[in-house]
Amino acid sequence: MTREIFQLANADTFADAPCTDAHPEDFFRYDRETYASFSQRLPLALNACRQCEIATKQRCLDIAMDAEGDAPGDLRHGIFGGLQPHERARLARKQREAS
Repeated sequence: MTREIFQLANADTFADAPCTDAHPEDFFRYDRETYASFSQRLPLALNACRQCEIATKQRCLDIAMDAEGDAPGDLRHGIFGGLQPHERARLARKQREAS
């Protein structure tokens, strides 16, 4: 998943979402950035997601899950729908197991 997906997730449907006022960098780790470094910005992204309306947050998560498909956690990037990459990978596994 790339930052282009973030831009898609902020299309007109998300015009009033709190993340549109946040810095996109808060939602993504830089190349070779340690998790410890990213974790200093992580609360900013998660706070924006917490403020989001439930329907909008779900749509954002749906966009990410559709774009990522069956990708493992290490190939998922960014915060979408209030979930970190490893959380979305776990959700995808649970959805596959349930179907």
